[in-house]
Amino acid sequence: MAAIGLHVATTSASDALAILELKHEYRVILLMHHMEGKPIRLIAQELAIHEQAVAQRLVRARKKLLCQFSKKWNH
Repeated sequence: MAAIGLHVATTSASDALAILELKHEYRVILLMHHMEGKPIRLIAQELAIHEQAVAQRLVRARKKLLCQFSKKWNH
């Protein structure tokens, strides 16, 4: 979970909190892909899941973050 600390250091506290509020399965994949720069294929291998599952979780994580940020921006 060192990636979470790295992310917290490079973004606002509210943005980091939004990421921490994601389900573990979404947060891990999002951080592996966007913070560590790992490709979907490698993430799938490391987590022993299908590439399609990784891709779908990335989509869902991004949608959830967008929803959280949209609520923040509209208030």
